[in-house]
Formats: sequence, structure tokens, C-alpha cells
Amino acid sequence: MSGFGIMGNIHATMVDIETGERKVWTAQNTITSGGLSFLRDFLAASVRTMGTEMLISGAPLPPTYIALGSGINGGAWQASRFMTVVPGEHFRGSIATRDASGQSVIFHAHYSSADGNGPAGTGMTIGAYGIYAGNASNAPAYPGSGTLFAVAREPVPFGKRTSNTIDIDWTITVSGKL
Repeated sequence: MSGFGIMGNIHATMVDIETGERKVWTAQNTITSGGLSFLRDFLAASVRTMGTEMLISGAPLPPTYIALGSGINGGAWQASRFMTVVPGEHFRGSIATRDASGQSVIFHAHYSSADGNGPAGTGMTIGAYGIYAGNASNAPAYPGSGTLFAVAREPVPFGKRTSNTIDIDWTITVSGKL
């Protein structure tokens, strides 16, 4: 009997653009039930041919945004496969590139010194991350839009200010036994 697994890890690097100081964080993620349903829907998409081209219909859009959140949702929380939004989500940035390697896909996002700083650049605590697929939007009026594919809790929440940039590499790996 074969088994199938999916897991992910986040590698975040924050750079102070004034001093050059670098801080690095890593966290494991939890694939949500929405993420598993996303994979099911992708596998169930219809394929038809038109001449020499294959057209896929009904397949969900791949991950397009990585969200940052405070992690605050009224109390302590643990990443759960039943989550649909990033706790305290306050900023969502586009995935810049995707790299497939082996059985993994690495999603890269960059947050400039102007991104995710809170009102008037006062700073924002980052205690949670989420990767969104499907019909996601980055507009502040649509928090939780799209499918929360995976969520992660930052073990040591940190502050993001206008003097910081953040790079996130989110690796999703599938595995199986024959």
C-alpha cells in the first residue's frame, strides 16, 4: 500500500536596510483542509484537447499570495488544518517566483520596506504566515479571500518596520512510498 504526504517549511529573512543586520526565522506549516481540497480539485479538473493544445477547466488557481498576520485572534492559537484565514492578517504580498525542485515547490515573496508596516509605518507584529491559492486577492477589503492552502505560526513574533525588508521562501514538499 502506498502513502502520500505533503508538508511545508518557511524560511524568512529580515534585513534592516539601515544597518544591514539580518535575522532569520524558520517555521513548519500546517496544510489546511482547504489546501487538501485544492489538491483534490486540481486532480479532478477536466482536460480536453483543441487541435494540438490541451485545455484544463475547473482547476483552481495555484498559490498567488503570502500573507503576514499578527497571530492574534483573541487568544493563544495553534496552526490548525481547519483554519481559513491567517490570524490577525494585515498584509498580503504577491508570490514573485516559483521554483520546482525534486518533489518540492519553493514560493518566493519579497516585502519591501514600505510593505506590511501598519498604520503610518508604526510597525506591525508578525506572528503568523499563510499561503493563499484559488481566487485570492491582495486588496485589504478582502481578507481571507481565496483558499488558505497552509498556515504557520511564528515561534517568536517579531516587529516589521519601515527600515526592514523581508524575504520569504515557502517550500511545499510531497512525498510517498511505493
